[in-house]
Amino acid sequence: MTRKTSDVHTPFVAEYIKRYPAKAWALAPALAGYVAPGAGVNAFRSAQAFNMLSTLVTFIPQLVKAGDVTKDEAEKVLSKSAQDVYGTLEGVADGKLDWKADRVKEVARFMLVVARSANALDKDRAAAICGADKLGEVSAKVKAGSRTKEMKALHGLLAQLAAVLGQKDKKEKKKETKRKAEADEEPKAKKAKAEEKKDDGEGEGKPAPKKAKKATTAEAAEGKAKAKPKAKKVKA
Repeated sequence: MTRKTSDVHTPFVAEYIKRYPAKAWALAPALAGYVAPGAGVNAFRSAQAFNMLSTLVTFIPQLVKAGDVTKDEAEKVLSKSAQDVYGTLEGVADGKLDWKADRVKEVARFMLVVARSANALDKDRAAAICGADKLGEVSAKVKAGSRTKEMKALHGLLAQLAAVLGQKDKKEKKKETKRKAEADEEPKAKKAKAEEKKDDGEGEGKPAPKKAKKATTAEAAEGKAKAKPKAKKVKA
């Protein structure tokens, strides 16, 4: 990761992680070190480390269940990964890291993998493991950053992340409160309408009055003819 040329290529390591995640777990601390801001590797290598660590993190619930990894070890890797993601996003937003938009999106996608693995590992503690209390601050910096404020796809990924970790912004909370209020008012409105119909004789037990059948044109003409008095003949 730190050398320009190496006989060990990234695709080989990535395939090794996919095939033997339990044995590849030993690489987790090193990979987590390479994704940290200021780790001494360039953006391309750091993005590769994020991708490989993402594959490994996907297996965490399975590895813990099988007893190949302890829960404490898994939580430490998830927590450090989350903090590194937040640091990277803040660095890009502040202009300290010169990362392209597509690589920044990969980092956000990696964080989604971290959050989902944390949920699968311990749903009640997922937000704490992932440092969800810092997510709002990071999202605000990303939206205000000169290089990141136009990255709409990144904003969408961070919104997804907030939803996975159970974090909602003030606007979303206001919408949810409004939806709940409308849902509570709906039964009351239906009840009021039913009572109104009852008062008009259209409620329970009373059939609605039938509307008078509209006469056809022929019937109307016949009725007029019957109603018209016959003219008396005048004798000459």
